Amino acid sequence: MESQAPGGVPAQTELVIGFVAAVGIDLRAIVTTLRSVLSEFDYRCHDLHLTDQLRALDWDVDLEESPYDERVWSYMTAGNRLRGAWERDDAFALLAINAISVEREKLTGNTEVPADRQAYLLRSLKRTEEARLLRDVYGSRFVLLSIYSRHENGV
Repeated sequence: MESQAPGGVPAQTELVIGFVAAVGIDLRAIVTTLRSVLSEFDYRCHDLHLTDQLRALDWDVDLEESPYDERVWSYMTAGNRLRGAWERDDAFALLAINAISVEREKLTGNTEVPADRQAYLLRSLKRTEEARLLRDVYGSRFVLLSIYSRHENGV
């Protein structure tokens, strides 16, 4: 069910944009370009790294920050543990919904009131169940972008 702005009008100007990308894909250039385009339409973007939400949870999980391969492995392991503990394959979508609610609270003083001309950029979704839940919650205001990069020269 789509959220309603005050007066029962659908909040069509709030966007939730989810990115799907393989591990190692650098989304910075895509996000920078999208932010620039959206700013031309007076949108304010909120870049939400879903793995960052793992640090905020009160649980006993070691998250490595470097080197890169250990960081990736520790976050993947933590994500798998979270899905198992919650018994939800859409656990990161729940983290995204919470992060959006926190941003809305800052903007509107209410977690349930969509904020006008805001775009929440979700890095990075990995499972179909996550996209499905976000579509169920945000309806047509949820856009899913899949980013692909070819390996050049076998790299």
